[in-house]
Amino acid sequence: DFIRAGADQLTFHQEAVAKPEALIQKIKKLGKKVGMSIRPKTALSTILPYVEQLDLALIMTVEPGFGGQKFMADMMPKVHELRSYIDKNKFPCRIEVDGGITILTAAVAAKEGADVLVAGNSIFGAKDRSLALSNIRNSAVQSLVDKSARIR
Repeated sequence: DFIRAGADQLTFHQEAVAKPEALIQKIKKLGKKVGMSIRPKTALSTILPYVEQLDLALIMTVEPGFGGQKFMADMMPKVHELRSYIDKNKFPCRIEVDGGITILTAAVAAKEGADVLVAGNSIFGAKDRSLALSNIRNSAVQSLVDKSARIR
């Protein structure tokens, strides 16, 4: 249904599928990109065997189900470890972080290796949504610039 509606990528929760490999292959055969998500309590090791085949790996930084939850900073070691694993193996997989993204947490997630940030309440709850989005984006970019300057 999602593909018929025009979706270019489908992301599923690793915990919701008995045979992730089969679903990955099915989505790929349909010519679409595929992502896999893990909940905060799920070990990073459960997604690693599939990363080579994924276009996106999503680390949830809140428990899925409802908006407005606080960012779980203790998920950042997972993001950092996944970034190292992807870079070491030269996999084309992007890392997404979803949950509690604000101007402050965007910088933290980007610095640890996230490529994609999902922000809900911090944008849709703002008086000026465009400004909120711009501020979050700028915060993430600035953290990468600062990190790059420290490395040199």
